[in-house]
Amino acid sequence: MPAPSDGPECREKGTLIACGPGVERVAEEFAAFFPNARYAIASSDTVQTQPQSGPLEVQGPLRAFAKRELDVLIGTQIVAKGHHFPHLTLVGRDRC
Repeated sequence: MPAPSDGPECREKGTLIACGPGVERVAEEFAAFFPNARYAIASSDTVQTQPQSGPLEVQGPLRAFAKRELDVLIGTQIVAKGHHFPHLTLVGRDRC
């Protein structure tokens, strides 16, 4: 069936955008299976890049993972770009 051209609640044209399950949904599933694991989400939606927050805010989850303060880092491509984690033993990705 064709996608509607307006949002189902606001009826505003051009406001409905297609999106996948997202890292937040992956994190929900992960937490259900591993309730005691320490994890964080790192994506362009969850890390702020506003001028007042600066680069340290963006690096927060990545630094915590590098210092082994987290067991798992759930993220988008932002995690894979230019980072080296010597203790990393498993990387998973979708088929897309």
